[in-house]
Amino acid sequence: MRNYQPATLKKNVRLASKFAYWLDCELSEMTSANVEDYLIHLHQQGRSAKTIKNHRSAIKVFCDFLGTRGILQDNPVLRVPSMELPEEIPIFLTDEEVDKLMVIARLDDMFCEVTLALNTGLRMEEMRRLEWRDIDLKFKQLTVRKSKSKRPRTVPLNQRTCKALETQRERYGHLVYVFPGGKGGFYNRGIWTEPKMRSENWWQKLSIRHIQEVIPSLKNLPAGRTGRGWHDLRHTF
Repeated sequence: MRNYQPATLKKNVRLASKFAYWLDCELSEMTSANVEDYLIHLHQQGRSAKTIKNHRSAIKVFCDFLGTRGILQDNPVLRVPSMELPEEIPIFLTDEEVDKLMVIARLDDMFCEVTLALNTGLRMEEMRRLEWRDIDLKFKQLTVRKSKSKRPRTVPLNQRTCKALETQRERYGHLVYVFPGGKGGFYNRGIWTEPKMRSENWWQKLSIRHIQEVIPSLKNLPAGRTGRGWHDLRHTF
């Protein structure tokens, strides 16, 4: 469990809790039939194959945990086949959409964030954790100290990204994080002033609805999900 990213762990707990609430027997009496019935229940509710697969994965992790506590002898999820998902073609932005996005990014005081995502492919969590000590503008590179693979990596920076970071440093170089917390954004421009990491859902709260209004390819993305749309910037990179 300790190897999961905080957001992934939180999601697994949430999905496993829903299953435990639905379950009509003691956890120690759980069988593969219970798990399969629950997944069928989700399918009947109209949940997508990807959502059902996420639930199965969360329940599997939950059952592994129950096994370490001696509540289950074996993991019943292992006897429930996983759904095969069709390979999805990543969404990426056209040059015209990128231009529109940059206009919105300036209005919403997110120019550096969006520039970095488009030109480096950093994940949402990696950007949140980025500190000024990780930025080396002299050698035009940054270091991701904690990545999804658990290994640090060095990312080259182009001239456009360096310029955006220079402007960002003029404003927030006295703080630890490159993108600090606070109440910044469209309605409180320039007030990212708290010396702590930015919240997980800052992207959702600030601009996702605004961006969806002018970029058609992002309109089908649910605004209530943290990070949705941000991966499309990575794919564009």
